[in-house]
Amino acid sequence: MASQEPSSDAGLGPYERGWIEVTRALDAGASWSGHERNVAYLNLGQARFADISALSGLDSAGDGRGVVATDWNQDGALDLWIRNRDAPVLQLMLSQTAVGDRWIELELVGTTCNRDAVGARALLTTDRGPVAAQVIAGDGYLTQNSLRLHFALAPEERIQSLSVRWPGGVEENIAGVKPGAAYRIVQGSGEAQPLLRSPRTFAGGP
Repeated sequence: MASQEPSSDAGLGPYERGWIEVTRALDAGASWSGHERNVAYLNLGQARFADISALSGLDSAGDGRGVVATDWNQDGALDLWIRNRDAPVLQLMLSQTAVGDRWIELELVGTTCNRDAVGARALLTTDRGPVAAQVIAGDGYLTQNSLRLHFALAPEERIQSLSVRWPGGVEENIAGVKPGAAYRIVQGSGEAQPLLRSPRTFAGGP
């Protein structure tokens, strides 16, 4: 077992030997974290969750290290990229849920703030209430989620307003946003520009 890195060269020998043994065990197929299976929970609302690990197919026994949510095949539903320590190193889990136009995606572009608009916060208000999402960088171990903000909408849910608070505190109201589309919003423009999307298909899958 490798302990805390020593503060001087005096104790470096045992520390290095510990890491050599750890590396040797991993190369021989040992698990870094005891073959802990991945888990997935479905948010039922009102602080209630259901374990859907097996049902979703996400309960892999691989040594998972990170997960990224992104609409990879551009069908409006979020897919998952999973990074494992061992094989398969990368897994793409495509959502099989047909969402129709019950979603909206935003790409925020800064002008006076950073170009990626890291720190910007979008507030989408519908007839079911407000939902906020923030552009975050470096939000996962060995992973980085898409900088685009993705909102899922319930059936018959109607958009009432959209606003963006940019880094620095300036807030803009954005008009003309409709469900089932992706938009680019440039800081200071006050408008949403539709983004062209081409659904991706994969050999042997959807």
